[in-house]
Amino acid sequence: MCGGGGGLRANYPELSQAIAKERIQQAKAVSNNLVTACPLCYLNLKDAAKDEVKVMDISEIVELE
Repeated sequence: MCGGGGGLRANYPELSQAIAKERIQQAKAVSNNLVTACPLCYLNLKDAAKDEVKVMDISEIVELE
């Protein structure tokens, strides 16, 4: 859960960003990249990540191959 879906991002932006920042910290502990297939996750995580972790949509990975 990224905190972006179910209207959370629109209705509770502070909670949404707190959840996304937690996910970024979890990802940062194991990788410099975070890949998602969900457009809302992509937007929410990208906003929270700043330059800490590279957030990519799965289509970017497929495109590279």
